[in-house]
Amino acid sequence: MKVILENFGPIKRVEFDLAKDLNVIFGKNNIGKSYAITALYIILKHLLAEFGEDSAYRFRQLYWEMEYGSSVKPNRNEDSSRVTINDIVKEVRSVFRKNQEAVEYDISPSMSALLRDTLSVLFENKLSNSFANSFQSIEQLNNKLINSPLFIIVEFCSISMTFEVEEASLVLSDVIMHLPVIVRRSKINRAISHNDTRSTIYFKSVSDDSNRNKRFNANNEYTPFVDFVTHVINEFSDELQAVSKAIYFLPASRSGLYQALSTFGAVVAELSKSRHFVTSNFSLPSISEPVADYFLLLSGLESNEEEGEIAEIAKQIELDILGGEIGFNQQTKKLFFRQQSFNYDMDLSFASSMVSEIAPIVAFLKYILRREGDLDWSPYDDDETPEGNLFFPPRLLFIEEPEAHLHPEVQVKLMEFFARLTKHNVKVIMTSHSNYMFNKLSNLLLTDELEPEKVGSYLMRATPEGSVMDDFAMRAEEEGIADENFVDVAEQLYNERLAAYDKLNANQ
Repeated sequence: MKVILENFGPIKRVEFDLAKDLNVIFGKNNIGKSYAITALYIILKHLLAEFGEDSAYRFRQLYWEMEYGSSVKPNRNEDSSRVTINDIVKEVRSVFRKNQEAVEYDISPSMSALLRDTLSVLFENKLSNSFANSFQSIEQLNNKLINSPLFIIVEFCSISMTFEVEEASLVLSDVIMHLPVIVRRSKINRAISHNDTRSTIYFKSVSDDSNRNKRFNANNEYTPFVDFVTHVINEFSDELQAVSKAIYFLPASRSGLYQALSTFGAVVAELSKSRHFVTSNFSLPSISEPVADYFLLLSGLESNEEEGEIAEIAKQIELDILGGEIGFNQQTKKLFFRQQSFNYDMDLSFASSMVSEIAPIVAFLKYILRREGDLDWSPYDDDETPEGNLFFPPRLLFIEEPEAHLHPEVQVKLMEFFARLTKHNVKVIMTSHSNYMFNKLSNLLLTDELEPEKVGSYLMRATPEGSVMDDFAMRAEEEGIADENFVDVAEQLYNERLAAYDKLNANQ
């Protein structure tokens, strides 16, 4: 599965390969890294919400409501241009009746339109609202450098979905089938067949049957088409579940945000209690959706810890880096730090910058990324997963600038722990400015502790048309990663030092 952002604000093009376990984006400040992963988080959040385990059942329910009328309304204009299965059945029936010699008919365009019009109902409005909440405005998201419109492309194995800006909303403008969908005339009811070149729907027309069976078979005409769309939705739902079943976002300045929002939450509660006495108008500050989700998760923790590999990694971070324990106070709804040499709980606002920055990461590992209850059926063949046809769907953790306020030694250790997380069913997408984390990642590839095909290392760089994500400049290889980001600054500093020595020697 891939997500591509084109002409997205300051970004010309970025592409995320979500099959990889660890994606790291390097690049200068103000180049669009946070912009990109915020958009990716929002897209995945809504896809996961709408295409979960019961997505096929929900599609069938939604389709019949739309087909025969209900309170369900499509987001785009409600006119006769909206394609339904009834339209496709009429189209196929008409083709075969007009040409009795016809054996096959390609319905790929109509099926793409059906998927577009049906899937748009599921999450267009929600996706638009999230983008509007997280960015200044949807109208401003187009690339102003070259006056080009925004495209968001989500690529699955069987289909691709394209979103565009239309009338201050994000709309699902196109769905492309990667393989043709062919309807084949049949005298008997047959199951849909799929191969590497096409999908075949076998159509038994009412005209081929006796009058006694016409009514029954008229209903059956619809069934293969509903089954095909159900198959497509199941297929990309399985693909999505294999990428992640749950996603989490740790923003930059996570400690400051957490402490500010914790205090802010108490203020809102007090204002709510005293709202009848407040006479002046005031407005609440806007908070991006990933930041809001981050705070809500941390403020709603349960203090009981989970056992397992991820919890062990959290404990190892506490032992090797923090020298103390991160806990959660159920009464105050706040995180605290208990240093090994003291026997009291310290509010994060009084802890060191290192502790306060790493504390949210540890809290997510200890309390949120739970393993229990995540066992599911595998979308793959039995021999492709260690547990056979059962597997643990991975979790996906977004982390912005994990190196903030940390000594280089700590940065290196953190990268080791992130690499360990990928061994225990946690995918990581992170942005970084750290030369130390970069070099540690390169060393992990050299020592075979990470497999190159499971690591995405990217350089985000500026061009006159906007930022692009260059996946070749810093590609993960068995020999490590070529430094196309930090080496120029290191070389400049080295040359400055040589020049300073030359000047010093000349004056002696």
